[in-house]
Amino acid sequence: MVESTHKQQRPRQQHHSGSGCAKVLCLLGTLLVFVYLAIVIVAEKAFGEERHMTFMLVYMPQPPLLLPMAAMVLLSLLARARRLVWANALMLVVGIVALIPPTIPHRARLHGRQPLRVVTWNVHESYHETPQMREVIEDLKPDIVCLQEARRKEFAEVLPGAQVAHTHEVTTLTRGRIISTRDIRLGPYPNYRWGLETVIDLPQGRVRVLNVHFITAFTGRTVKQNSYDLAGFLDHTRRGRENETAAVVKWLQEPGENKIVVGDFNTPPNAEIYRRISAEALNAFVAGRGWGLTYRRERPMVRIDHVFVKDGPKPVHAFARDGKVSDHRLVVTDLVLEKGN
Repeated sequence: MVESTHKQQRPRQQHHSGSGCAKVLCLLGTLLVFVYLAIVIVAEKAFGEERHMTFMLVYMPQPPLLLPMAAMVLLSLLARARRLVWANALMLVVGIVALIPPTIPHRARLHGRQPLRVVTWNVHESYHETPQMREVIEDLKPDIVCLQEARRKEFAEVLPGAQVAHTHEVTTLTRGRIISTRDIRLGPYPNYRWGLETVIDLPQGRVRVLNVHFITAFTGRTVKQNSYDLAGFLDHTRRGRENETAAVVKWLQEPGENKIVVGDFNTPPNAEIYRRISAEALNAFVAGRGWGLTYRRERPMVRIDHVFVKDGPKPVHAFARDGKVSDHRLVVTDLVLEKGN
């Protein structure tokens, strides 16, 4: 009987031993994840775009950076290490807040005013799919539509009956009346991008809209990549994007009311370029909820399309929508004009 009892207890001892090893491994993994998270946050916040490696870290999709914390939460659960579950869950929350903070809606009140709806969409030169685009836009009933990568005249059909302004690869359509337009170069040669300013009269009031599309990197059209080492190529691209930012900031600082800057900035919210523009204008997605991810359309992991407002427009509602066309989701923003009405 004694031997039988010992035999029955042995498997339990092995079980406790295995559980203990799992907890030790989870503890080591938790410590490594803590070091990893600290390095990522410090690299992005302290160095940011000053160094090439951290430059790429800032601009890459941030959700994958959270996978180690999420994996450790799961492993700690399997190991039944409750304290480690809470520790890793806390690190996951810290990672979300530091790297991809969600937006909690902060909306202006209408006070009987009619909202102004603005849509911005990088349409990826999909001119052969304008009928599908028209269905999406008509369903949204916008007052102003700003398109990027829209060189062809077919894109005027996206908003039937609208007045149209166009320059280079950006197009602005409106149900209102276009008072004036102005082409704004977004940087010296070899930057080939231009912004389009459109002054528009609408029942809600008069607005000044700047439609832009920032570069991601200089291509063969401007600079041959094989003429530079990687560091030089990245420096060249960064200077080009800084010039674009300076042009937008200068436009925002011009006198005038009801200014709206929209477009594909190719810039996530944790980037220095984003912070520089945000210092001059308010991102209208403060009236949105969650992350408003726009790229890529099928599985969006980053928000690079934005609407900024200054001197009058107040965000009421904002959201990103899958248009089933292009590689970007579109951004829809409702505003009320508190000046110039």
